[in-house]
Amino acid sequence: MRRRVAATAVRPASAKSQIPTPSSQENRRARRPADWKSPTGRATQSAGCGRGVPGRPGARRPAWRPFLLALILASVGAAGHADDLLLPRDRPGTVTSTRREGLVCFDGKREELVASAGWRIEPGPAGPPAAIAWILPVPAAPDAVALAPARLFPELAELARVLELEQVIRSPEPEADRVRRIGGDALSTGPDEAVACRCDLQPLADAVELQAWLAREGFAAAADEDLAIYVSRSWKFVAVRIRAPEGRPALDLTGSIPPVRLSFAASVPVFPARLATGDAPFDLTVYWMTRARPAYDNRRDRPLPMDLVLRLPPEQRGRGLPELFDALGREAKLDPRGLRFLLRTSREGVNGPRHPVAKWEADPTIGFE
Repeated sequence: MRRRVAATAVRPASAKSQIPTPSSQENRRARRPADWKSPTGRATQSAGCGRGVPGRPGARRPAWRPFLLALILASVGAAGHADDLLLPRDRPGTVTSTRREGLVCFDGKREELVASAGWRIEPGPAGPPAAIAWILPVPAAPDAVALAPARLFPELAELARVLELEQVIRSPEPEADRVRRIGGDALSTGPDEAVACRCDLQPLADAVELQAWLAREGFAAAADEDLAIYVSRSWKFVAVRIRAPEGRPALDLTGSIPPVRLSFAASVPVFPARLATGDAPFDLTVYWMTRARPAYDNRRDRPLPMDLVLRLPPEQRGRGLPELFDALGREAKLDPRGLRFLLRTSREGVNGPRHPVAKWEADPTIGFE
């Protein structure tokens, strides 16, 4: 119970009653003999050493402090990776993402998802790992899993730039149909890193299969509390094993995961990113190609604010992305010719102090008019 203390006027203390300054305390302590006892009769030790507490000679150190210290150290050691990026169990260290990029193609019934990320590894005493794992949650079992061209996102950024110039400068359409420019330039996709790795893709039915796959491949287990939101919604998972190139003993400390392309049935478009709650701050850019017109929404409290909405004229659908659109038309059930709009959402410093992923209620999505 706290004791209420009445406020009283403070009178200037006399010189004798003033509390000694730290320098005078240190001088007085230095003049004390080694066996000096406090007025209570107990020998004291220097501040900060043994059982003494700084500034309180002779006080006992609370018994719970060692346990608190152990808990802090354990929590710091456990935060060695993003929750969807995992290291092998025998290679302790840290792995985080440097940036994340995505493309969501949605026609109202099906989603074609392409996702990529850059990694940064801080190895432990055992050295850098030969492989890392990346977990992608999806709302339905994918019926197509493959790698997309490595240059997809640089080409996509260039396509958005060209379309923006054409529609803003030369389009004869009314302003409302030309472009909705919300502000800010596109986030840089970073340097075009060489993809110095090999990837294995493994669809998994549920979290039980995911944990079994991680254990079998030698990776650390994913945190059950992080998977809980996806388990409650019966989502599926795709595990990506990123391996060092043939003839190399370990991965580079920095690199880029090749774009992973997944196709699945969906009632709303979604980009899975909420599993990155333990990641270091990263920049995230997601492009959305849709058949319906996206709803204008520039609220800054969105996980990913909109910064560009463009039309995709028929003669431009597929321009700049021929390999992707060819693959969509050949392998997927989604017809790329029906996609009419290109939307870009982006944010810098995702999972930083101002935009923690843990506060997201769900994975990023968009609405329609």
